[in-house]
Amino acid sequence: MKKNKIVLIILALSIFSTINSQTLKKVKWEVTTQGKAVINEDVILLFKANIKPLWHIYSVNKNKTRSKNTTVWFYNTHRSYKVKENPEAIFERKFTNYESNQTEYIFEDEGGFAQKIRILKSNPVVQGKICYTIYSKETGKTNDVEEEFLIHIKTSN
Repeated sequence: MKKNKIVLIILALSIFSTINSQTLKKVKWEVTTQGKAVINEDVILLFKANIKPLWHIYSVNKNKTRSKNTTVWFYNTHRSYKVKENPEAIFERKFTNYESNQTEYIFEDEGGFAQKIRILKSNPVVQGKICYTIYSKETGKTNDVEEEFLIHIKTSN
């Protein structure tokens, strides 16, 4: 009888965590490259965010300062590539006032960023995490999200 209770508790917790993680997954990221990946040349990583209805994410600030909700990338350093410049927004953004009348740039439905990197060695694997804030238009609540990424880039000769 105790075993049955433990199994039911574990089952209930796993179902709850699955449901909970699905409700928090409001943004789906797609990463592609633009340009030919050649050693000692630049390639652009394109991060496209598909955002569920009634949600939005915050963009990068034009003045390159980090506000509370700005989307930011952290790259693992590796000798096969070098991150250049700050990411740029590549989709149309809307403006909103949020906390203390600060102007924020947001994406609704879809958004995207371009990040330039320099290829230093063949077939680099770019790894890091993206940190962003999702905002519910229905509830007015925000959630901070961190997602890891791993991008295999095939170089050409």
